[in-house]
Amino acid sequence: MAVSNKLSGLSKLWKSAKATQSSFSNVADGDYVGALKEMKLEEAKKSGRLQVTTSIEIVDGDYAGKVVKRFDGLDNEVSVGYFKGLCEIIGFDIPDEVEVLQEALDEFIANNTDLFNITIKSNDKYSNVYVNGVSDMVMGEEG
Repeated sequence: MAVSNKLSGLSKLWKSAKATQSSFSNVADGDYVGALKEMKLEEAKKSGRLQVTTSIEIVDGDYAGKVVKRFDGLDNEVSVGYFKGLCEIIGFDIPDEVEVLQEALDEFIANNTDLFNITIKSNDKYSNVYVNGVSDMVMGEEG
């Protein structure tokens, strides 16, 4: 099919689509304050491992509004231990039954008002997002 034919098929979509900016982008290594936006139980795209993907929106500085993600595998005892460590830092009470984990995470995110100090450290392949503790900043605070 010719490019012109494909373009004419996009005409309606082209006119109706609203411009949007990706909220996920590379963020320079450093220390930031962030708000937990989502914690989602899912399978990793490449490996298929079970993991919790935590989305954190930076609320201060040059990267305010950008979202970074932390991936905690649930595929072995060591990985689960790291996830449980994150839960302790953010104040999430881990449910006794893993089958209700997503429901508990959703409720926690909906009710959480804390901001967190985070550190981003990158290497050649990916960025690591570390949650260091509750921030002194509070929601709605300017600067």
